[in-house]
Order: sequence, then structure tokens, then C-alpha cells
Amino acid sequence: MLITNSVTSQVIEDRTIDEIYFFKVDLKNKTILDSRSERLVGITVQDKTIVIPQKFDDEELWLDDLTQIDLEQSNLYSASGKAIYRPRNQEVSYRAEGLCMEIDASGFVEVLSQ
Repeated sequence: MLITNSVTSQVIEDRTIDEIYFFKVDLKNKTILDSRSERLVGITVQDKTIVIPQKFDDEELWLDDLTQIDLEQSNLYSASGKAIYRPRNQEVSYRAEGLCMEIDASGFVEVLSQ
């Protein structure tokens, strides 16, 4: 993850982080809920890959993100995007890769309650 000042382009932070994300995928209704989020996000399924494009723009945040989960090849996860946090003049560019695994729904409920 690279964080820069969006006005001066000065690098504030450049780091690698390890995180665990929990998703609740509803293929029937074509939505996904991320345990870090407050809302459902629409998805599409293309060639056995879940595609989650997110674009957001308001007074505080501009976001352009593309996340994909491959349903055939070991549930490979990839995401990349850019965000601008306007109040802090910070721009974040990121790329993530990983694996997804299926868990019991009670595990997701437990994560939400924490």
C-alpha cells in the first residue's frame, strides 16, 4: 500500500500488510458483504469469477476499486484500486492477492459481532 499526499505527491507511507477479510457471498441475489463494510455491494459472475467493481465519490472519499474472486482456481482473490481521503489530502494506491476459503455462516456472524 502506498500512501501519498494528494496535493504534493510526497510519499507518506509505503508498506505491506497482512490481513484477513471475511465475505458473505450471495450468488442468488448477486451481492457480497465484507465484514469491514456496512453495506451490501453488487457483484457479477463472469467466467466462474466473481467481479466486484466499486466506485464511490463524496465530500470525504473518492474510491475506484476492482476485486475478483476466481471460483475455479483455488478461490484466488485479487484486488487493486485507488482511494483519496480528501480531509487528509491522502491518496492510497493498493493491490492485494490471496486465497479464499469457505467457512460456516456462524463464523461470519461471529466476526460481525466483534
